[in-house]
Amino acid sequence: MTIKQGSMREVVSNIYQLLINDEQLLRLLWYKPQQLDGIDPLDPSLLNVKDMADYWDIVNNRIMLAEKENDLLEFPMCRLYISAGRRRPVFNNYLLATQEIVISMYVHEDYEMDMRSAWISDRINELIALEYVEGAMNQRMEFVAGNARVAPIQYRRYDLIFEYTASKK
Repeated sequence: MTIKQGSMREVVSNIYQLLINDEQLLRLLWYKPQQLDGIDPLDPSLLNVKDMADYWDIVNNRIMLAEKENDLLEFPMCRLYISAGRRRPVFNNYLLATQEIVISMYVHEDYEMDMRSAWISDRINELIALEYVEGAMNQRMEFVAGNARVAPIQYRRYDLIFEYTASKK
């Protein structure tokens, strides 16, 4: 099935691909903090997540396109949700709209020993902010906001909001 060029679906799909293929981000989402096991999650002695036999199980559990919170309480983890945010018309332009993409980050308190939520947030910004994403009308993704949100018990939620210009039709 092909994805229409310039569609919101194309942009979300490309951001998803960017995130699931970034080894540094995957390590931050997967490996426990250094204080728990004595090893930094980015330590080269650790196995690359992309080389693990259960890579797709890890990706499907850590980076999602639909919000599913009920399994967060089963075991401590870090998880990202990618979704569409607000869409607003561009003033005095009948062709363009601004579209938000929201990446919701859930980090269990066990991972906060090394300030993991800030670390993950910084990495996502490095990957997306001011970068060209296919489908975003050859525009850079603008960082719009970062907001703390209500989260399940023992978790911290932080939403990163990016924006790009989209076609109204």
